[in-house]
Amino acid sequence: MSTHKEIVFVGGEKGGVGKSFVVRTLAVFLHEQGLPMTVFECDRTNPDVFRTFTGKLDTKYAVFSEGRQFQDAAIDILRTGAERLALVNLPAQVQSAFSVWLNKNGVVQIAKRKGIGLRLFFVMDGSEESRKLAKTSLQQFGDHLKHVLICNQGKHMDWSFVLEDKELQALVAEKDASYLYFPEFYGETTIPKIDRHSLTFREAITFEHENWDPWKDIYRTENFLETAFERFMQAKLFPQLEIKTMVQSMSATAVQDQSPAIMQDQASAIAQEPTTAIVQDRQTVEAGEG
Repeated sequence: MSTHKEIVFVGGEKGGVGKSFVVRTLAVFLHEQGLPMTVFECDRTNPDVFRTFTGKLDTKYAVFSEGRQFQDAAIDILRTGAERLALVNLPAQVQSAFSVWLNKNGVVQIAKRKGIGLRLFFVMDGSEESRKLAKTSLQQFGDHLKHVLICNQGKHMDWSFVLEDKELQALVAEKDASYLYFPEFYGETTIPKIDRHSLTFREAITFEHENWDPWKDIYRTENFLETAFERFMQAKLFPQLEIKTMVQSMSATAVQDQSPAIMQDQASAIAQEPTTAIVQDRQTVEAGEG
């Protein structure tokens, strides 16, 4: 496989929106695709990504801070992105420090010269605050970091209000951003057990423990991973990959690419059909609205 030079930041600015959950899922997906990468943990208050992958994947700490003593604490992300994929778990309330890091280090200019892709997967939880923060991120970083807005169905199921937000849709069109529905992990009792043992989601499927119930914990994890992988593949988040089959029971027709126009018709059905799809092309929407 040819070298994939890119930095994918996963953020959301607001705490508790599911950023690390998305990173943990993406990391398993990309690892199983055989894509060389380094996972960076930047959340010092709850480094669950580092706990999950240390000793299993190439995992490092990095720090975004406006403090002068931390000026070099995240530069390894840029260095890594020039060689392979850097998958970065951003902490909450990092926008100011992140902006300083981008500007003071000339990250955008260096990335252009070195051919390093820059993307921001912005995770939303369905709250008005999260939606406002997404708009701010698009306004501030959207010209240089390609945005994928992650609608986390584990936090909120009906996302029709996002499509009805004209200001947000205008920004999505202007900045050439896209959406992805991230599936709910059904099983509130399973997630704490996975976290307690610092398991990857793939490890959880084969884990053996006296308190590990295959009819709940294993099958729930397998179903979540299957659904998440389907959506990543259909969204073509990493089109250079020759996609491998993740789970034998995977359905090729469970998820379909849809424009916002089609999504508008189906938004109310998302809660009932969480495997409905994912990526939107604003031009298609405008044609549909016409």
